[in-house]
Amino acid sequence: MSNLLDRGSSTSTQAASASGDAIAPDLDAADKTEPVGPLYNKGLEQMQSGEYRTAAKTFSEVERQHPYSAWATKAQLMQAYAQYQRNAYDEA
Repeated sequence: MSNLLDRGSSTSTQAASASGDAIAPDLDAADKTEPVGPLYNKGLEQMQSGEYRTAAKTFSEVERQHPYSAWATKAQLMQAYAQYQRNAYDEA
């Protein structure tokens, strides 16, 4: 069973990396939790400086770390807008 999970994990990793434009999750940050306000504001600052790819990752982190927060819904919208700004329409 473990071998099947390893294969499935490998396949999904290959599929994500094959698209090239997809934003991969930051696995090192998976255990970190930041306060929602500063994290969201960090994404806004990245948007204002034109760092749309980084901003999309940051907004994704807001949603991942605080899924039941009102900020999560706002972060979903801002993540889509960041993807739109960088012409990644399929990801938006």
